[in-house]
Amino acid sequence: NSPKQVIFCTETDNSQIDDSYVKKLLEVYFDFGTSLKRSFVHMKGKTKYNDKSVIAQIGKKKTDYSKNNKEGKNFVIYVVDADDYLIKYEDQQRLIEIQEYCKEKGYYLVWFCRTIEEVLIGFKVEDNKKLKYAMKFAREANETTIKENDLKCNKICNKKSNFLEVLEEIIRQ
Repeated sequence: NSPKQVIFCTETDNSQIDDSYVKKLLEVYFDFGTSLKRSFVHMKGKTKYNDKSVIAQIGKKKTDYSKNNKEGKNFVIYVVDADDYLIKYEDQQRLIEIQEYCKEKGYYLVWFCRTIEEVLIGFKVEDNKKLKYAMKFAREANETTIKENDLKCNKICNKKSNFLEVLEEIIRQ
């Protein structure tokens, strides 16, 4: 397994929310040792997926990693909520745009339908309570409390994600 950097581009502007969920999932399902560097870029909203500052941050993380790891590979994963993808045209279109952008750039897309909280803790969380629930998940979640099958979905369904599908594909490379 060659060394890798995975750059997770999350919707949030608060590094502790989405990052906490992603880090915990990685901890529970994968044992990377030192072969995987995790980096995060915070988009401050999924509509800013192709914003100049997001592109610049991704580029800097790739360059910095490649300087010290000539054999290492960089992977970029956009992590977004699908929101009301199943019932709202605007949400479908936005996700399709992000998906096309990722495909064009050679990036990966991880989606959580409807939200990361609904998939991982089972219910929608009010904005002012998101940090509290993310911290609780980071402390307490484990392989028995997380529904692994809900993270291996290859089509968008409520309370499902493709998180493990995407990560397993990257690990095989």
